Amino acid sequence: MAEKREARKGVMAEKREFGPHEAVAVATEIELDYQAPQVGVTGRATEFLPPEVVRKARSPEQIKAAAVLGFDYPATQVGVAGSVTVAYDPTLGTQGKNLATNLLNVAAGPYQQMQRIFGITGGAVTVIVAPLSGHNDGSGGAYHYGCDFTSGGVLYVDATFANTAANPLDLEVGLYIAELSEAFMGAQGKGWGCGSSNGEGLSRYLAQNSSPGVMPTWGITGPSWANAGFPDWVTKTEGTDRNYVSTGCAVVYLYWMRSMGYTISQIVQAGGSTLSDNYKGLTGKTTAYNDLVAAVKGLSITTDNPFAERLYQMHGDGTIWLYTTPPISGWELLDNNSRAREIAASGDLLYQLHGDGTIWVYTGPPISGWQLLDNNPRSRAIAASGRQLYQLHGDGTIWLYTGPPISGWQLLDNNPRTIAIAAGDGLYQLHSDGTIWVYTGPPLSGWQMLDNNPATTQIAASGGNLYQMHGDGTIWVYTAPPISGWQMIDSNPATTRIVATNSHLYQTHGDGTIWVYTGPPISGWQLLDNNPREREVAAGNRLYQLHGDGTIWIYNGPPLSGWQTLDNNPATIGTAVSQ
Repeated sequence: MAEKREARKGVMAEKREFGPHEAVAVATEIELDYQAPQVGVTGRATEFLPPEVVRKARSPEQIKAAAVLGFDYPATQVGVAGSVTVAYDPTLGTQGKNLATNLLNVAAGPYQQMQRIFGITGGAVTVIVAPLSGHNDGSGGAYHYGCDFTSGGVLYVDATFANTAANPLDLEVGLYIAELSEAFMGAQGKGWGCGSSNGEGLSRYLAQNSSPGVMPTWGITGPSWANAGFPDWVTKTEGTDRNYVSTGCAVVYLYWMRSMGYTISQIVQAGGSTLSDNYKGLTGKTTAYNDLVAAVKGLSITTDNPFAERLYQMHGDGTIWLYTTPPISGWELLDNNSRAREIAASGDLLYQLHGDGTIWVYTGPPISGWQLLDNNPRSRAIAASGRQLYQLHGDGTIWLYTGPPISGWQLLDNNPRTIAIAAGDGLYQLHSDGTIWVYTGPPLSGWQMLDNNPATTQIAASGGNLYQMHGDGTIWVYTAPPISGWQMIDSNPATTRIVATNSHLYQTHGDGTIWVYTGPPISGWQLLDNNPREREVAAGNRLYQLHGDGTIWIYNGPPLSGWQTLDNNPATIGTAVSQ
């Protein structure tokens, strides 16, 4: 995705972009009260745009007006959040200022999420909200120069306040994540090329699957790869980010790996200059392209993610069921053991815990196809993520399954204060005194305290994000550093539970209402349902709720009315979704 840009002062670099329409850049004024981490550069643009679209070049007058501080657009700073400085082009007026301020209020969360996913500490970035498209609807996308924080630390994002099809702030955050992730790629140095097909696919995946998870429709590339006949961009990487076919291959590959249970952190940190290298690093196999093509054979690829997630339910009699469609009748019985007490799922793996402490994994076929992994009566809870299984004992010990069955469990901690564990892109534990800890290794000594608030009652983790809920209903997201790095995003005493996915955070209230976080903090919660029969919420790529009468519902939208019944069995007591 390369085009020549007008000459600017400084060094040579590449410019990373995101957006479909011709953009008219307006630059009339510069006002910034900080030193920019990057000066102007001359370079080649790598675009997040449809291949045929080229933005309108800026006029010499615009270039001159913006060049005083080395930026592409004039910039007025609204504030700093951790390593992120946010500014806006003053020609956008009050709407631009308000949008930039709202972006500042949520910028730290996605930044910490990228640090967790890439496994490195990031550098300083400056985000400038600018009129890239001239429409202020996000269609001008985003861009930056270079693949690290030194050459690519200034991120230009199109203003989105005029967009009526999506939440403007959510869309703005998506543009920000697409470019921010590319700065992390170069800094990580493990083969993700921010100007190549594998890196472009990753940046689009992260924009779509990091909170709040909004991708403009013109950013969808998976169908392009399918329509081209599934060419091999797995064993080779194309040195451009403008080809929707090669980018689409990368995006579908990432969803495929996620469907098998690998976390995005595992995938990203495995690296590889090709997707085949990445696959070999994770699985040990050298058949990535053939395996991927076999996985998508027969699927209708109309989006970036053609892989259906797995929804399970458990009944009071211990039976476990898999949803296979259609609603009501489309449930397959997988087991009928009355000792089952809990189920946990990760990718294509399903586990159950019995009342006697035995833990089982489903290997197929139904009923008989369960393998015993452990038989310890002290087991109280299980958690699964990243094709890894953990158990918590009543004495506070935490164990990781390494194999073989029964004997193959590694002790990770032995603290009697542990009351809960959460597995996302990392393993976390909550103590009875409210302290929250993340496992960094090695076993026993390798736990880092992230918070020490006695008011904490619940933790939830997914996709590099960590959240906590307090007894007073306040909800907090971890932004780093430990202890002080928590941002309050709601303060409603009616809150009873939080549920996290890679891209969304939900809360339920005592009156049965269900809410999704859209940002900004406190005010940015959207009501999805208000049914007092709600008893449990489960979420992966989709959102589900269980009612007290056993009915299971899937959210299709719009809010309140957009819920479809999937089952109506009064025996249902719990659900689980693979992520």
